[in-house]
Amino acid sequence: MNSVILYSRCGITREVFLIVFCPNQSNGYDFIETRKAYSSQNGITNNKRIVIGNMNWTNYSGCPYCENLWLVKCNRCSYLTCLGHIIGKNFVCQWCLSPGIIDGVFTELEGTQQQMPTGITRF
Repeated sequence: MNSVILYSRCGITREVFLIVFCPNQSNGYDFIETRKAYSSQNGITNNKRIVIGNMNWTNYSGCPYCENLWLVKCNRCSYLTCLGHIIGKNFVCQWCLSPGIIDGVFTELEGTQQQMPTGITRF
């Protein structure tokens, strides 16, 4: 089964982590798990890029490094960063290091479509 992998960085450690979604029967995507990325996964792969919407974030477990549940999408590079311990509306993207202001809600995200990584079970 194909899953969609979203790449994010921890707002504290700058470590990369994966957010895994699988298609559901409602033409959307269900959150499956987050996991730390290792050197072979630490960057964007050449797999098919896909834009997804209608995301079900139920049971989202947060950043595997700092456990923060909030994500911000950079308006410049479009990648995700967890908020770490940020208080207020200012943040720095941990991918392109651009400063930004937290505003609004994202409804679509871009990820890579690939075979479900080993060890992930769809419930």
